[in-house]
Amino acid sequence: MGDVNKYGRNYVRGKALSEDMVSLVINEIVDMGGDTATGFFEQYSAVAAKFKLSPKTMKKVWMQFCKSGQLKPKKSCASGVKHLKPEDVDFIEFLKTDKPSMSSGDLLKEVKRHCVIPEGTSREAINRAVRNFMHDGKWSRKVMCRPAAEKFTPENIAYCQEYLNYVSTVDPFRLKFFDEAGVKLPDVGNPKYGHSLVGKPCVEIQRNSQTPNITLNLLSGADSIMYANTTRGASNTVKFLEFFGEASRNFQPDGKPILEYGDHIIMDNCSIHHFQGGQVLGEWLDDIGCVLMYCNRDSILTYIFALKPLANTKTTIYFQGTKIQ
Repeated sequence: MGDVNKYGRNYVRGKALSEDMVSLVINEIVDMGGDTATGFFEQYSAVAAKFKLSPKTMKKVWMQFCKSGQLKPKKSCASGVKHLKPEDVDFIEFLKTDKPSMSSGDLLKEVKRHCVIPEGTSREAINRAVRNFMHDGKWSRKVMCRPAAEKFTPENIAYCQEYLNYVSTVDPFRLKFFDEAGVKLPDVGNPKYGHSLVGKPCVEIQRNSQTPNITLNLLSGADSIMYANTTRGASNTVKFLEFFGEASRNFQPDGKPILEYGDHIIMDNCSIHHFQGGQVLGEWLDDIGCVLMYCNRDSILTYIFALKPLANTKTTIYFQGTKIQ
């Protein structure tokens, strides 16, 4: 399907004449006396009428052939811009592969610093090279995705089984799970768009990427949430210990204390749970008849779906907290 011009020829908007059509036009002009050396030819209207094209198009095709000697126009260079050499395009592709979210401004700084371009370059030229002239195909801008870490390794599964063997000997109502979770603002200070190959997701691995957050501290048991509070910013050893101090001074709705004799407090291996803070908490819990246990949450609570009420409970609190805030 397509449009019909005033000469009666079908065409598609934005699509150039085929190489076969250009060849027929050139041959016809040569047969009618066209001079390829000087470009002289006067009978454009006659050729245009034969092929149902405009005389202006005929003249453009003929002059282009006389100038280049080719049926199709020759690209100026591989990158689409004369001043970017192939090694410059390779360098741009390396930078974008290493960090897909790198902005055109940062790319321009790196190119100026490491590439020899006497006449200089611009953001537009670099963006054009990224979109159209990477070696593996055209690239496009898209939302980046975050790959999930591998959690089902043999070591994690074996550790999970050892954990189950011990926990199965404890009264379920004596098991209490503690964890922190940061409620982050994901679009603050975290790049959302980047470039990658067309049809492929855009992935960027970042180290220590931080955004503003509120930390939720939560202690949950088999019955319900035992105790929870929130703090602004990231947690630390002092806030970690203060949470258990507050929990020990509070009671459940039925009047029982939050922490009872024989309770097993289970938490992950976050650094603030160990070292001096963990030692102080362990000694204090031992004095009141409780046991402090550590587990790797990524291997345990992911592998054992029955032990995930804490994660589900935290999600509910996040939404409520967001509405209140």
